[in-house]
Amino acid sequence: MISLLYQQYCLKLTFSKDICFTANPVFLIRSVLGCRLRGLSCPESGKTDCDGCLYNRNCMYACLFESVIPKNNEILHNRSKTSHPYILYSNEEIKPGTKYRSFRFFLILMGDSTKYFPYIYAALQKAGESGLDKNRTPFQIESVTADGFDTGQREPVLPNIPGKIWTPPAAAPFRGEILVQLLTPLRFKSGGKYTTGFSALDFFLCLSRRLSVLCRLYGKYEEEKYHFPNDNIFLKTKHLSWTEDPHYSARQKEQIKIGGVTGNFTLEGHFSAEELTLLEFAKIFGAGKNTNFGLGRLDYWLRKTDEEKNR
Repeated sequence: MISLLYQQYCLKLTFSKDICFTANPVFLIRSVLGCRLRGLSCPESGKTDCDGCLYNRNCMYACLFESVIPKNNEILHNRSKTSHPYILYSNEEIKPGTKYRSFRFFLILMGDSTKYFPYIYAALQKAGESGLDKNRTPFQIESVTADGFDTGQREPVLPNIPGKIWTPPAAAPFRGEILVQLLTPLRFKSGGKYTTGFSALDFFLCLSRRLSVLCRLYGKYEEEKYHFPNDNIFLKTKHLSWTEDPHYSARQKEQIKIGGVTGNFTLEGHFSAEELTLLEFAKIFGAGKNTNFGLGRLDYWLRKTDEEKNR
């Protein structure tokens, strides 16, 4: 059985005055959220690195933002950190120089991290007092929505909203084309480097790694479920480019760029239920690296052959 416990929240922030974002607002929210959450939960008051901290397996901040695991783990060999159990993203298009009074974004929590939402909410409240972006514009959380619960325009009383279980949907194999639209930059390595020149196999291996790691860490996963490579799928056409957004890294003490592939491409061939499951998983949980920055969002559409349509 393959499954993953998760919950998705939509949060709307309202600013005290108009704001022109000087950087990707999801990047900014992630930064202030991490800072405030560490202040709320770190037993060592941020004096030590999470890797060597005695509390890193139980600390809320370390769980969400550092995701430390034993180096002898069976999931990611010889690695001490893994994919974070949360995703931040937004569907709003932000234009440089445009003034905004509010901003809506989504937060997905996975596994046991679903219980941390009240603390995340409190951390955002604290961050709102100090403000966002270079001008430190204060903000308030106007509303929170999740599975029918909506705080509306009032100060919310946060209930214990239970998580939901993702399981592979029923999907029938088909022959035809799939158009994949990259909604935000997709960042993963092919042949040891980041590139727009990936193959259909590279793409599905990227999706497979994402599903495997998240479900094994935060849900359930059957090891022999997916079998690759699939030689019956080809990348037919692509309209791709590489884009980068600046981000100030508090850890590296400098501004860095986080980039990925944007655009769309068409896959052609005989698709099994497994490939369709991977695409469905990626629609919710993203793909590739830095999904906690809002990267790796995608959507897709099927176009069956005439033969398939007539069956």
